[in-house]
Amino acid sequence: MLRLGWTRAAPRLSPCVQCVRQRLLHATTPSLVEKRPLKPLEGLEPAQYTLGYKPSHLALLEFVDPYENGPQEHEPGRQWKVEEIRLKSNSDLQKLWIVLLKERNMLHTTRHLHRKRKTKMPFPERVKMVRKSMGLIKRVLKERSKYELQRQKLIRHFQHNTPKFNVPNLEAIGEGDEPEKELAPT
Repeated sequence: MLRLGWTRAAPRLSPCVQCVRQRLLHATTPSLVEKRPLKPLEGLEPAQYTLGYKPSHLALLEFVDPYENGPQEHEPGRQWKVEEIRLKSNSDLQKLWIVLLKERNMLHTTRHLHRKRKTKMPFPERVKMVRKSMGLIKRVLKERSKYELQRQKLIRHFQHNTPKFNVPNLEAIGEGDEPEKELAPT
């Protein structure tokens, strides 16, 4: 028998949802799922090894502020100066840009976390220093592209506006002139 009209589908749990729940449990509490003991990673001291970090999670550590782990003895560094940036090659500037971009992302993550917790972020002036350093890199790259455009323009100008030298006929020059005397070696 056909029923016309809308029917409500019965809610059901698929096995995928259960798998996802197990994965979430595994991600939050790995010791409950894994029965074998955890071994420290190569190159890390047992004191540095934490249960929550696996090799796949090490990339996430780039978003953790090093000043969050405990009080540091030294303050963060200064921003880059224009004179220092001008001395760098384009490939070095690209690498520096990536480092500053990672630092900026880490600082924004930290700032968001502290706003959520309503606590004070350690050394908040770092955000401004990173932003200014990135702005200086952009400035230097614009200067370089401007000078490159000027150089290309000058090259085109001289290629089109230089007088063409007519090379005289070398055979006609020698006619009627006296032959040069050869000097005897002394």
